[in-house]
Amino acid sequence: MGHVWRQQRVGPSQNGVAPSAWRRASCLFADHNLALAWPVRLAYAAVEALRAEGYRVEFLPDVSEAIDNAAFNFVTLGPRKILMAAGNPVTQHFYASLDIECVTVAVDELYKAAGSIGCLTSIIEREMI
Repeated sequence: MGHVWRQQRVGPSQNGVAPSAWRRASCLFADHNLALAWPVRLAYAAVEALRAEGYRVEFLPDVSEAIDNAAFNFVTLGPRKILMAAGNPVTQHFYASLDIECVTVAVDELYKAAGSIGCLTSIIEREMI
């Protein structure tokens, strides 16, 4: 399964550019059975459907880093291994508590253009393990 996207218009950031662009993820997958979800944004029916298919669904504990620094805009590199924006200690700790290896990279300049890692790469195709 790939990324599940929900388009949502967001207000302008301090520099006048919409934060994290117009596409905002409701649910991303860190493993074949682990879905990470944005609280309230992912519909209850979707959560139930994922759980019925055997997924563990975990919700971001605090969305402030996701809003301010694209902590939820990541790319899954492999089972429980993600590439994410640096500078998100709370979210990175949360991911690590789920046994997710976090590879971090500074994306300050990319974020100024209203994007981050997921926007830059989109979905990376790989073989199912």
